[in-house]
Amino acid sequence: MDESDMSQATNVQGYDPRELFAKGFSLGTADLIQGGSFSEVIGRTVIALLIGLTDENGKRPFSGVTVILPPASATSLNDVAVFDPLAAGTKSLRGSEPSAQELEYLRRGVRILNCPTLDTTDLEAFVLREGARRLKPRKSTDMTL
Repeated sequence: MDESDMSQATNVQGYDPRELFAKGFSLGTADLIQGGSFSEVIGRTVIALLIGLTDENGKRPFSGVTVILPPASATSLNDVAVFDPLAAGTKSLRGSEPSAQELEYLRRGVRILNCPTLDTTDLEAFVLREGARRLKPRKSTDMTL
């Protein structure tokens, strides 16, 4: 996945995370994104940050992505509900379908976990266990990312 490819799509319908992060992105922070569907927000935000973000050395700051979902008993979301939006987010932001190689890159780099409870202590433990160089979007019953 090449970050230069992301500028190809000029007319994104709906939520466009490039507008949200146009003035930069602070590592070690969290953004609450309200509105938009789960598919648009998770797919487009993760792809925008994975493709378009570099650190001060020109390197990608994330070693991968961990998506933390609510407990399986509290959500119908699963791996497919996360991976399909990532492919769609790539197409939306870049203007072309991801290749088989890019899809494999996403499968290797994206870890999808269900938090055991809705307790914030468990969520915090998951985030800390994943490490500092992982992009960690989270879905709860009322917020995304």
